[in-house]
Amino acid sequence: MNPTNLIILFICLFGSYYGVSRITPMVIRIATRNNLMDNPNNRSSHKHAIPRLGGIGIFFSLVVGMFVLQGYESGTTIISLLTCFTLLFLVGLKDDIAGVNPITKLITQIICAGVLAMTPGFQLDLLNQVFNIPGFNAAYLIFLLVPAVVNSFNLIDGIDGLASIVGITIISTLSIPFLIIHDYLFFGICLLLVGSLIAFMRFNINQSGLKTFLGDTGSMIIGVSIAALVIHLLSYDIHTFTEQPIPFKHIPFFLIAVLFIPIYDTTRIFIVRIAKKQSPFKADTCHTHHLLLFKYNFSHVKTSLLIGGFNVFFINVMFLLSLYTNPFVLGTTLIVTVGLLTFYFYKITKDREQFFASENIDPEITAIKKERNTRSVALLNKRISNNTHHQSKKHAKTNIYNILAKFSKIW
Repeated sequence: MNPTNLIILFICLFGSYYGVSRITPMVIRIATRNNLMDNPNNRSSHKHAIPRLGGIGIFFSLVVGMFVLQGYESGTTIISLLTCFTLLFLVGLKDDIAGVNPITKLITQIICAGVLAMTPGFQLDLLNQVFNIPGFNAAYLIFLLVPAVVNSFNLIDGIDGLASIVGITIISTLSIPFLIIHDYLFFGICLLLVGSLIAFMRFNINQSGLKTFLGDTGSMIIGVSIAALVIHLLSYDIHTFTEQPIPFKHIPFFLIAVLFIPIYDTTRIFIVRIAKKQSPFKADTCHTHHLLLFKYNFSHVKTSLLIGGFNVFFINVMFLLSLYTNPFVLGTTLIVTVGLLTFYFYKITKDREQFFASENIDPEITAIKKERNTRSVALLNKRISNNTHHQSKKHAKTNIYNILAKFSKIW
């Protein structure tokens, strides 16, 4: 890497960090003066009104950073990305201030998918070459992939630090192939996003001073950025991957591992809501991060670090398997992981429902109230543990079930 590239990439990382660090406090003060706040309700884990316009600083840092990177690109890639960022920024801003119909957000996401699909470098050429299905163009999958990733990332933004930690993990991982291939435009975009999220996280996990939430303004921008990075990575020619340590046929499995946390949580919560004959878009407290808060009595930051740590661990496991095994082993690993996690969260859900039923209380309200009082949470968990122990004595379980239960508790 020559010194010029190094300087430009250095500016992207630290410039975006500095930009968000300077813009976000101003946004917080303006939002506070104008009462543009997220007021606590029966689902909220915060006690006081907090601004949720943290995505504004990220948006403007990305826009400025794109102009710094324009020397690496001679086509329409930057224009297309800025178009997507701007559309989702405007819709997200309106949603954070006054609310937006979910259909409006979905239509905007589909428009962004169309913008990317018409841009060279976002054609999913690798999938076309790997699967080689006659009459099928993988570019159509963009219209599924973009809304899926954007909404998945939006839905995991439920506790302090989680969206930032997961976003940093995903984007940092995706940046490595771009650096190996010498695609400095997209490597620079990754640095812009990582620098912005690190700066934002300072204000998101802050409990005593200036604090803000990412809001739809930020979560949808980060989501479409991750979708664009994944689509671009799947749009290289097969011969490009001769420089990559992972065989090209294993790339789709590895990318599923990278996106596993938001995709798994969203898929699981949609299935749970539909099984309860509820709208899949109905807000509740059944996300994986809510269940972990309930189970372990962790703070938001510790829970976010736990989920982020698992994300890093799983990415590394799938990376090693991608180097030394075959697609069958990769697919089996994904299926087994999904099965174990589903069993684990099902058990926590049942414990929680059992406690709420025994106390004749509203789970949606209590699940949040307990987070506000550490002492209460400890008491609840102790009572749940005693309840579960009593039930295990009353109903004898098989040896296999006991082994699985112990494994899930250790996990």
